[in-house]
Amino acid sequence: MTPKICIRKILVPFDNSQNSRRALNTGISFAKTFNSKLVIIHVVYIPPYGGFQEGFKRSNIDKVNAMMHVKKLMSFATTLCKKNAVTCENVVKYGDIPGDLIVKFIDKPSNKIDLVVIGTRGKSLTHRIFFGSTSNHVLHKTKKPIVIVK
Repeated sequence: MTPKICIRKILVPFDNSQNSRRALNTGISFAKTFNSKLVIIHVVYIPPYGGFQEGFKRSNIDKVNAMMHVKKLMSFATTLCKKNAVTCENVVKYGDIPGDLIVKFIDKPSNKIDLVVIGTRGKSLTHRIFFGSTSNHVLHKTKKPIVIVK
């Protein structure tokens, strides 16, 4: 007898790129198949602070525009889930290393993530060595099952 797969929560990192949209659609498909909840995470990049940045503080207008962009982005994802009758939760994190924030969220026991569906651009090995990749980072830093969508 084949053991039953139990996937209750699926995490999809979402940045509105074409690849993350494909990952979102794949996550929705899995959520429907397994009757799971989707958790959509977006990381707002905030560069590390250094003394030289003192003269380059962001204006409140920039902050408001950024927050409106995030709200619009998450609204798109939520609407797509609702159209497909999938329950979802939105999570927004802030920091300078998106991969680390995503892994910390995945590995936190109280979040109970069972599967990760993440998009990737499929860059060359040379590009990954020099610039890294969020999907590559997540793939190698968490022990949870991951589906990579190209």
